[in-house]
Amino acid sequence: MKQLVKILLILVVAIGLGFFFGVYNTPQAVEVYNASGQLISSTSAQTIGSVFVPGLKIESIPWYVSRSSAIAAYLLLFSIIAWGLGMAIGFTYRFVDPARAWQVHQDMSMSFGVLVFVHAFSLLFDKFMNFDIFDILIPFYSNYKTWFLSLGIVGFYLLLLIIISSVFLRLSSPRFWRFSHYLVYPLFLFATIHGLQLGTDSSTMIMQTVYKFAGAVIVILFVYRFTITLYQNRIK
Repeated sequence: MKQLVKILLILVVAIGLGFFFGVYNTPQAVEVYNASGQLISSTSAQTIGSVFVPGLKIESIPWYVSRSSAIAAYLLLFSIIAWGLGMAIGFTYRFVDPARAWQVHQDMSMSFGVLVFVHAFSLLFDKFMNFDIFDILIPFYSNYKTWFLSLGIVGFYLLLLIIISSVFLRLSSPRFWRFSHYLVYPLFLFATIHGLQLGTDSSTMIMQTVYKFAGAVIVILFVYRFTITLYQNRIK
């Protein structure tokens, strides 16, 4: 029960941040495409609607749910990787004991999985994009910005592999579990490219700052972590 409450709390905070960026950070214009990749219209984002703007149309809600959950998921993914790298180099343990650090890492990861699921499947209810189940589950199926959309789908399956290995194989197959965790780095790369190329908010200053900051921090921690590993292996 306590873990469920923690996960719900993480989701509330993450979604709150996602709505802040995704709703109040509304871009000036939105290009609307159909599932075949054809441009339907380029119009002001305000005409599509907002959950906080009078005159909201109910069909606008899935668009904002998908946007906000995507941004929240990206923020959580950054936090998960930074937290995990912090544990790997021992920095996190200066502030949190190992057992609690692992629990926080697990709670954030489960919340991230929920947000990714919401982001992907809320698109099935969006009347502007008109995606079907094959568009969101099969890489290179949709004609809409095929490569960038497919990176998001491949990232989704990488996430599933990481989750499955963590839940079922951590103790029985520790080597495979460790290998699967390295997949979080291409997952982060794919998510960043996917968000930059498809995110409605990606051109705004605040999201550009988020992407640059998150990318820089992860690269620095990654290089530092594996530099330490190489040094330790050399002196053994």
